[in-house]
Parts: sequence; C-alpha cells; structure tokens
Amino acid sequence: MEILFERTSDLLALPWAAIALCSLALVAGCAIVVGRSTKLHGGTFVWMTLFADGSLALGLACLFGAVEAHPQTWLLCLAVIGCAGMAVPIREWSPKRPWLRDVVALCAAAPLTFVAMELMCNDKIAFMWNTCAFGEVSLILLAFAALYFLAQRRGFLAAALAIALVVFGVAEYYVEQFKAAAIMPSDILAARTAMAVAGGYTYKINDAMLTGFGVLALALLALSLPFPRQAAKVGKHGAAKPNSAGRTASSKRRVAVNLVCGVALCAGLVLATVPQNYQSLFGFKLYYWDLKTSYHKYGLLPGFIAAAQDMPVVRPAGYSDEAAQALIADYAARYDSTKGANADTVKARAQFETLHPNVVAVMCESYSDLSILDNLHAGYMGTWLADNPDDTVLRGTVSASVHGGGTCNSEFELMSGFSMGYLGQGKYPYLQYSFDRLETLAATFGEAGYHSSAIHPAYGGNWDRDVVYPAMGFDDALFYKEFSSAERFHHYVSDGATYDKIVELIEESDEPQFVLDVTLQNHSGYGLESIPVSSRTDYRPIDYGTAKDREKLNEFLSCIVKSDTDLEAFVEELRNLDEPVVLLFFGDHQPALSRGYNDAFFEGEDELIHAARIMETPYMVWANYEIAGRTQDGSAKLDTSINYLGATMLEQIGAPLTDFQKAQLAIAVEMPVVSTNGYMDASGRWHELGWGASSDGVDSDLAIMQYYRFKNEL
Repeated sequence: MEILFERTSDLLALPWAAIALCSLALVAGCAIVVGRSTKLHGGTFVWMTLFADGSLALGLACLFGAVEAHPQTWLLCLAVIGCAGMAVPIREWSPKRPWLRDVVALCAAAPLTFVAMELMCNDKIAFMWNTCAFGEVSLILLAFAALYFLAQRRGFLAAALAIALVVFGVAEYYVEQFKAAAIMPSDILAARTAMAVAGGYTYKINDAMLTGFGVLALALLALSLPFPRQAAKVGKHGAAKPNSAGRTASSKRRVAVNLVCGVALCAGLVLATVPQNYQSLFGFKLYYWDLKTSYHKYGLLPGFIAAAQDMPVVRPAGYSDEAAQALIADYAARYDSTKGANADTVKARAQFETLHPNVVAVMCESYSDLSILDNLHAGYMGTWLADNPDDTVLRGTVSASVHGGGTCNSEFELMSGFSMGYLGQGKYPYLQYSFDRLETLAATFGEAGYHSSAIHPAYGGNWDRDVVYPAMGFDDALFYKEFSSAERFHHYVSDGATYDKIVELIEESDEPQFVLDVTLQNHSGYGLESIPVSSRTDYRPIDYGTAKDREKLNEFLSCIVKSDTDLEAFVEELRNLDEPVVLLFFGDHQPALSRGYNDAFFEGEDELIHAARIMETPYMVWANYEIAGRTQDGSAKLDTSINYLGATMLEQIGAPLTDFQKAQLAIAVEMPVVSTNGYMDASGRWHELGWGASSDGVDSDLAIMQYYRFKNEL
C-alpha cells in the first residue's frame, strides 16, 4: 500500500496536515469557550489537551509520510479523536449515583482498550478464542478497577495503562513486521539493545492502527468520566463554609478505603496472573516457532503472560546431582573409548599439543542459504559457501535456536555448549545470568595459553557484551570505536573490515590467538535502499510477495553476496599467512523474511520439519595447514546444531575437550541436532523435546547434564 500522500497529490499534502492543526485549534477553542461559560475544572482541560495532542501527532505523522492508509480511515480516526476531545466536558456532570457512572465507564473502557490493543497487531482479532478474549477483557477491567481506586476514584491512572497497552500492541506489530517474531517477556530486558538498532527500520501507520487509535480515544473518553465532586456546605448568606474537623476525618477515611480497595484489587490481579497456568486455564498451547500466530489466536496478553510463565528453567524429571555426574562420566568414557580413541583423532590431538594454531570463530550476522527454500522460485542457487572452499575440514548445516533475531543466543550456544532448547524459549542468558564460573571456549583456550579477543563492530552495551565478554574469559573486546572509520555496507561495518582486524591481531601477537568475530553487516532491516545499485541482486519469485517483499529479499541477498566476497578474500588471505589458522564460520540465524517464503512454498507439512527449515544456516571448519589425520577435500559433512559446534570444531583440530564436551559428542551420535524447535535423531526424524519422553532417553540425558551445569555455572 502506498503512503497517504501518494494516494492524494502533492498539492493536497499541506491541507491534510492542516486538518490536524485545525482539529487542535477546534478543541482548544472549545475548551476556552466552554470553560468561560461553565468554569470547567482544571483536570478537564488536561484531558482535552490529551486528545488535542493526539490529533496533532497524527497530522505530523501524515505530513512526514508515516501513514500508509486510506484517506477516509485517517480522516475518520481524526474526527473520532476530535469529537471525543470536545465531549470531555461532560465529565463535569454530577449524577445522583456517581458510582453507577463509574462502573459503566470502566466496563466500557476495558473492552474498548482490548479492541484498540489487538487491532494494532492482530489482523485475526475476529477469530480469537472467545474464552481468551473474555479473559483478556477481564484482566484489563480488573487492572482498571485497581487503578481507579488507587487514583481516588479517578480515571487518569487507568488511562495511562490503556495508552501503555496500545503502545504494547504497536510494538508487537513492528516486531512482527521487522523480525517475523513476537515480543517475548525477556525482550523487556533487551530494551537497550532494541533501541540501539531501532533506527534501522521504517515505521508506518496502517488502517488497522488508525482504527485502533480511534477506539482508544473512545476508551479514554470513558475513563475521563470518573470524577468525584463534592458539594460545599452553604451558609445562610450563601457563602461556603470551611470544612469541619468531622468532614476532614471523613475525607481521610474515604482516602483510606479507596487505597485498601485498590491494594486488594492489585492483589487479586497478581493472583489472577502469577500462580495461574494460562495454557491450562484457557486450554491452549504456545507454539514458540511461530509465537506471533499464537498471540493472534489467543490474545496478546494471555499469550505474553503464558510465555512469561515459561521463563523459569525447568528441572528435568529424574534429576539429581549424582545422576547428572554419572551421566557426564558415562558419556565421556563412551567418547574416550570410541571417537576419542580413533587413530585420526589421536594424530590431530598430538599435533595440536605442539602446534597450537590460531583459532578464529566467525558468527556471521543473518548469513544463510535461502536456496533451501525451493530456490526461492526465482532460480536462486545459494551462497559461495555451499560449494567453496573445496578444502574444508568439515561442512554442513547448523541449526539455530532463534530466527530473525536473538543473535546473542546463538553466540551463547557456541561459547557455552548449552542448548537453548533446555533453557527454554524467551530467555536471553546474556541479560539474565552471571558468566564468571561458566566454562566457555574463551576459558578453554585461555587455559591452553591462548590470548582471546572478541570482536563486535557495534556498541558494547548491545546484549551487555561489554560485561559478558570479560566474564566469559576474553582478554580483549573490540567494539564500534575500533571500527569508526572502517568500510560500511548496508549502513553497517562490513564483514571484511572485521576480517582485516583479525589478521592484524594474529600478525601482531607472538601468542596463539582465539578470536570470536560477531559480524553486523547483514543486520535487518531490509528494503531501506541501502545497497548501491551496482551491488543489488534482482531475483523475482514468480508466485510470492509484493514489490516491497522483493525489494527486501534482494537487499538481503545483496548483503549475502558481499559477505561471500569478503569471506572468499579472507580465506585467501589466511592461505597466504605464515601463521597456522583454523577458521570456524557459520550464520547465527536466518532473516525474518524467510518465514513467508517457507510458508508459501511448503504448505501442509509436519510442523517440526517446516520450522526446522528456517532454523538452519551453513557452516564450515577450515584450516590453512594440514591437520594430522583429517581429509581436507570438502567431502566430510555433518549436520549439527550450534550447541555442538564448539566441541565439534575442537575435536576436528585435536584441541583439549572437557568431560561435558566429550559427553556432547557421544550423545550427538544419537541426537545430532537439538534446538528450541526440538531434536533430530540419527535417522533424521524430528521430535518435540520431551525430557525423558523419548524412547532412547538421550533427550532426557542431555537435559539432566545441562541442568547440572546450569546449577553450578550460571
């Protein structure tokens, strides 16, 4: 849909904004005229100003091209807001039964707020479960009632909540648009990171949002009505008598009663949310691989609260410290007697003890091979990494636990060996846990005499990396200021600029280096016309997507071409380096836009298989020297998941392994892939994580071993 100004004409652009200014003047004028004639209460003017500001904000949004809606929708919304603002003076009315007026006002405002919030992000509001819709309205009403009493029977606190809920709905809409995901409770902890990247997106107001703003105006009008007025006592000459001591005591009692009622209702609200299991109470199940659809079907508040209730790390069935220790020891011994005793592995281990090669782990932002989506129905043949270089030690696909965002969780899985599948959805360990005791790759290499550095060409506060990296055992952390003059592509520091820094670190040090490089170049959003014309791809899926979808797709694919070019050059530079170097390269997750193509091209298949497709990215282990006992002709392939990737790389190059890493490699023979999506067994079949429900028991075993580490390290 085109922006509003393009639907009219350039000549009409100014009158559209003028309508909003006229609305502001009309409301202000009404307030002055009515105020002079009826001596309105000061609070009434504050309420009227709120509506006037809303009218002005919409006018400015239209003026700056932020509205993608039909003119009649925009005009109707503006009219509703203006009329609601001019109707505010009716709050001065003092009925014989003000409590009845307030009950009606709150009971009207709750469903109106529900509709306004859901309209912002839910295009299937008409198909919501009735039970969930009723429950959501009831929660809002209970919260409004609590705030009504805390505000001494006024509606301004409830109005603030109504606005906050609608803003929450708007935030959910934009998260869905930009990441094809839903807001998780832990996203609140990531607010600083979200603000840091918010400027990379384009924000538009659509028809549904305008309708929601109009409905919100009606809700706010209803909440403006609760307004306790006390008639002053009149003396025999018509003058008001001052309040007596008895009247003062009565007022204090009234304040106290209101506060008690408010606190009691707040307690009821807590009891209605915290101890309840919403998925059982309302009879639904959250599907985390497509959480936004769950929110649409079951409601934003019930869905969000249910996700919050899943936040605690669940203790696996049958867990005990003794059982976990026995499992780790058993699986580690199993590895030592099988894969660990393999002659080739023994050769690689002996070589590593004397060579100590530099080790580089590159986690490339959004790097993925979308040719797995049926070549995008556009003849797209994939990435350079799919067939190159031809001398890899190991290659394949690696399954992530996130899609479209949440880079830090892929980073956490690599560095720790933990699977987010057993920590649970909606968690961001970087923001929630301490890493001082965690066994990480940085700590492992540090014990082997390596100097470790982390590179991320963004601000250190993103995902609290400036705190997490030192706690993980990194000696140095290089952030944005180290790349302030570096090459940029798609608004961000290029992959190649970070590779240049890696080579510099290796060449300038006499110590073996372990370097983690978390790139930024391919970060969303897309469709921002940030790619030079000479570098743009032009793929056109024949049966899916709008022109805007194609623009976003080609901007993303252009970024991947640039990543491939930089990676190829980096590999060649490492070939010519005198220092021995191992390179682990992989993508942290697919872009959000891949979900739409997956849904369009692969309909009616098993949900786990369907979701798994958009969770996988390419990886490779490569070295610029001959690793003893390894064939480096590109033939060795293994599909795995990010939690296994660190141990797998260490095994290939003969580096020391912890008992847990040995246990991981032993269990990976039976369960080669595990993520938040589920796990894949050795035959390639996908299963939901059951933590003991699987017939072979490996799911439960890994959950117990990981929980033991969680208790003792995080």
